Amino acid sequence: MKNKEARLVIRFANITSASDKAKVWAAEQEVGILMLGEHHDRGDKLLNLMKYLSFRDWNCFTAAARASLESEEGTYGGTMVLSQKAIDAIPLRSYLSKPGGWLSTSGCPFGSVGQCTFGGRQLMVFGMYFKNGINSEEGEEAWRCMWDITDGCKILYVAGADWNATPDEV
Repeated sequence: MKNKEARLVIRFANITSASDKAKVWAAEQEVGILMLGEHHDRGDKLLNLMKYLSFRDWNCFTAAARASLESEEGTYGGTMVLSQKAIDAIPLRSYLSKPGGWLSTSGCPFGSVGQCTFGGRQLMVFGMYFKNGINSEEGEEAWRCMWDITDGCKILYVAGADWNATPDEV
């Protein structure tokens, strides 16, 4: 990844749960950037996931899962943008430094954002989850947040998401 002529491979995966199998799979991916959707983790479990991946050479930009409206103990969503540590990456101002990475405090519905530099170019990487679909209020809010973060789309970006939508809607 240090070679400026290197190719940047980016992958998105909806892992549905940060199970042991999913953690090992994510840690072993040979890509520059990996976006994970629906890890469903919060609190200590989320911090442990971030540490696990950080020890395996990933920068972690994470948004916690949200409390489920259907059950007291359940969660939904939760996203993570991972970049190999060989890629320059810094958190947005709305992220708190935690052991193993950075945790979003913005509450913006799209989830997590990684701010990377590759080949001398700035790249914003969005990992998103839309519980109510792309054409929902949260979808509209997400597009407004992306517009603001990318300075009106003047900054190169990539967005990986569980859209919960048909291809025509996307």
